Amino acid sequence: VYRTAQCGDARPRTRRGAADEDLYAFARTNGAVLITQDRDDFARIVGRRGPIPVIVLPSMASRTQHAMLLRVIPISEQLFATNPEIFVEVLRDGSVQSYRVLRGKSRRSRRSAGRNSP
Repeated sequence: VYRTAQCGDARPRTRRGAADEDLYAFARTNGAVLITQDRDDFARIVGRRGPIPVIVLPSMASRTQHAMLLRVIPISEQLFATNPEIFVEVLRDGSVQSYRVLRGKSRRSRRSAGRNSP
């Protein structure tokens, strides 16, 4: 079972919200899925500190992004059930890809062959 949790105001904050390292630590400590638009920064952190489940959403209007998230959650649950250490990324066209970030790598390392539409 994977949980999502909101990192509250108790965490150190940057201009835009909690610091990436704090969000990573919070998700890892609480067994939560990290949901972000910031793929590259979290790929670097995961490459250094170890894998956690991550959902990456494209940057777009909040209402559209929320609808995409609701559609991708069932797909993500299936993917995380077989491999909890992956990134599940929703592309702007709504298609979904998954991949692992290997430790010591700062970029995406491998993508799944298939894509699913949420």
